[in-house]
Amino acid sequence: MHQHPRRQSSRAKKSRVKAPQVTDRSMAVEVVMAFTREDLPLDEALEQHVHRRTNASRDACARAHEISVGTVRHLNLLDEALVRHMGKRLQRKYHYAWAVLRTGLYQAHFMRTPVHAAVDAAVELVKLDPSGQSRTGFVNAVLRRAAETPLEEVWQGGDRVKQLSLQYAHPPWMVDRWVQQIGEEATEARLQAANQKAAITVRVNRLKATPQQWVKAVGRDEIDVEPCPESEESLILPSGVRVHRLPGYDEGWFAVQDRAAQAVARLVDPQPEEKILDACAAPGGKSAHLAALSDGKATITALERSEPRMARMAANFARLGVSNITPLCADAGEPLTERYDRALVDAPCTGTGVIRRHPDIKWRRRREGIADAVKEQQRILAAVGAAIRPGGVMVYATCSLEPEENQMQVEHFLESHPEWQRWPLTWDQTGVLPQWINAQGDLVTEPARDGVDGFYAARLRKKAE
Repeated sequence: MHQHPRRQSSRAKKSRVKAPQVTDRSMAVEVVMAFTREDLPLDEALEQHVHRRTNASRDACARAHEISVGTVRHLNLLDEALVRHMGKRLQRKYHYAWAVLRTGLYQAHFMRTPVHAAVDAAVELVKLDPSGQSRTGFVNAVLRRAAETPLEEVWQGGDRVKQLSLQYAHPPWMVDRWVQQIGEEATEARLQAANQKAAITVRVNRLKATPQQWVKAVGRDEIDVEPCPESEESLILPSGVRVHRLPGYDEGWFAVQDRAAQAVARLVDPQPEEKILDACAAPGGKSAHLAALSDGKATITALERSEPRMARMAANFARLGVSNITPLCADAGEPLTERYDRALVDAPCTGTGVIRRHPDIKWRRRREGIADAVKEQQRILAAVGAAIRPGGVMVYATCSLEPEENQMQVEHFLESHPEWQRWPLTWDQTGVLPQWINAQGDLVTEPARDGVDGFYAARLRKKAE
């Protein structure tokens, strides 16, 4: 009897369908979608969709990182360039198609990818749209026209704030605010600096190695290291170096930390046997620096109210071989029962001084968010200030460029807490470069002027009883 071949189940057919190949472009699309659709911070999106990948090469991951960060950095400019070539505007709900268009246009204009290559890759990618609505013809036409149009045409015309906002890809409210505060010329310099790739600066961990030892180890890999004038433990590496693959990383010989951030920790000047508080500690770089500055002999408490961030911080301490820090999950704005000799309040802030490292910050912030940050900073300052013994020291710092969070915040604290006074910085006592110290004796760094992250720090001293 003739037997008919058994019909394959749909499940069996699906199991033999080859999964789409993971490429640098497909990973970048996933990152941009996670940022725009899920509102995931860029660092988390990169970690989830690129850095944890086990089915993509390191080179592909590196390119995906560049495409993702660059696309987010220039987001409003790319969107404006694309919209100008849409006969019918693509609705924002089509997140996948938008991500394909944005990343494709970034490659064409900023990575010098040939137009035909960027368009062809985008068309292939959009066929994989999970919604099933690939829109290949639309993507082909819009991306080709936008890629062939000079970007200068996009930002020309209109008022000056709008021009600067598009040319340097920053939200109009932020540009307008800075123009009113520091003038158009200084604002343009600040915007330019925010779009530059930040240098990689490391701090040699003196608990594990000397600067000379680490420089010698890195030199074997033929990597040029540039010293920093303010500290021999601070070293600059070439852009693009894969930090996790450098000699001594797993052994905890060094930590990645911007020069300005290193300067902030040095202002605390922790001494052996003192009790030190790092009030807003995650990710823990400054806490670890405080430990090294005290030769591992100060007793340091590192507060962090987020348990996942505290866990990552503790893992970082373990890598660096730090044993004199106690991580504690707590809100620094609540009353503290312990008393401390010194404290660092690296306060939560708008982060406008580190946009070059975290370009998503400018799209995640709102003008009204500055007032919210100021209130939270005031709450933390009051609580930490009350926990410092008479004669003790508190360093207040932010990575913000906004005066309300910086000079104005310190003035408000001093006016409402007469038991505190400013302790002006001097370069010979602190090792801070003279050009980083303003007329009031506070540390102020400007990325456009100094080539480092934008930081503010004031050193305060509690009057002795």
